[in-house]
Amino acid sequence: MFWGEQAGALIQSGGAPALFRRRLSRCGKIEESRANPATIGHHCIMQIHLSPRHIRLSAAIHAHVASVIGQVEDLAEIFAAHVVLEHDDAAKPADRNSAKIHLALQGRDAFATATAETIHAALDLVGAKLARQLRKKKTAAIDKPRRKAQRAGKSA
Repeated sequence: MFWGEQAGALIQSGGAPALFRRRLSRCGKIEESRANPATIGHHCIMQIHLSPRHIRLSAAIHAHVASVIGQVEDLAEIFAAHVVLEHDDAAKPADRNSAKIHLALQGRDAFATATAETIHAALDLVGAKLARQLRKKKTAAIDKPRRKAQRAGKSA
């Protein structure tokens, strides 16, 4: 059973892995469709695994997950994303909902977790944490050649 086509993507319900195929159209627009696991190639495809735990998924949650991953995707090339959404009735009201996202990237992977009153707030917090991590990684990659050039200039 599939939920609605929120954000142009089909996500399988029930905690089973969902696959997306993302490609850039000729006009520069990103198009998404359900991917066949047998045709997954090296580029242009990102797998998103969505695992709900003690929570019923809705189309709004699916759309929110897709938007959070989409915002983070602008900062780095993501090969796969594993999203775990949990609800714990025994926790304090402020910490009942938690979201964990693990991103498979080139080099070291990125991981973040957050808890909040609502699952949407937890997803926003996790997205902000991942964006911070990826910006830091990108800045370090850009500054490394600069530092090497400065050291070479000082020693000459």
